[in-house]
Amino acid sequence: MDRRAFLKWTGALALVGGLESVLTSCAPYVDSSILSQYQRGIDNLFMVEKSLLSKLEESEYVIPDDVLYLHTSIIYEREGLQKPDPKGVYINFEDLLGWLDGIKFKNTLIEMGYSKSDTKVYAAILAQKGNIVISTRTVEAGEEQFRKVLQHERMHREITNLPEKIQEDMELTIHRLVEQAYSFEEVEKYGLDEQKIQDLMNKGFFLFLPLRFVDRNKIAINVPPGHWSELYARMAGDRDIQHFVYELIKQDYPYIYNVYQILEEKTRVK
Repeated sequence: MDRRAFLKWTGALALVGGLESVLTSCAPYVDSSILSQYQRGIDNLFMVEKSLLSKLEESEYVIPDDVLYLHTSIIYEREGLQKPDPKGVYINFEDLLGWLDGIKFKNTLIEMGYSKSDTKVYAAILAQKGNIVISTRTVEAGEEQFRKVLQHERMHREITNLPEKIQEDMELTIHRLVEQAYSFEEVEKYGLDEQKIQDLMNKGFFLFLPLRFVDRNKIAINVPPGHWSELYARMAGDRDIQHFVYELIKQDYPYIYNVYQILEEKTRVK
């Protein structure tokens, strides 16, 4: 779909206007009593600030770093990916452990010193599609980091819950952006000049930028590894670094921009 076709979408105000009701209807699964009990007592388990934990919504949990790392490592090993460093995870179909991996996960937790009851709870949390799991170190890093990671994972969840047609359009927008190359003169309009890019590289931040060099005079969008929604999730979690992509979508794909604004507000950590 080209830009003209996208612009035609902006006339479909009924669809965009009705998007909020669609999102609202996609409520997460209500957890069992054992998970609800765990949620209420989690601040005592990990001694973290209640002010942050109160921002968690239904189906959102904090678990120990090593538990989340173990779960994600099993997934990454299965998919042939590099070792992870998870700050938070949205549990989608591809993040569910199979029967054998589930046994491996539980046995390893017991070997690590976790009780059978704790192991049962962690396995239940990580086995429910739609849950969001945040690591303890993300909470301990403070409110700013906690908000970024939580909104990032919420964005993944909300995009997954969108109607298939809207997901297809959002993915197509990413592909369109990746195909383009931009001169430094063009990106300067968005406050991202050559010197700022160089400064970010020198500080080691370039890996977090959704950009790549095409040649010495042009850059292009670089989609992070993983699901195509990762770029949208990073925009929600860290607008400053992703500002260039945000402005491009706003300018060239107004329908997707309207959808994204609704998602951004819905996922905001109150």
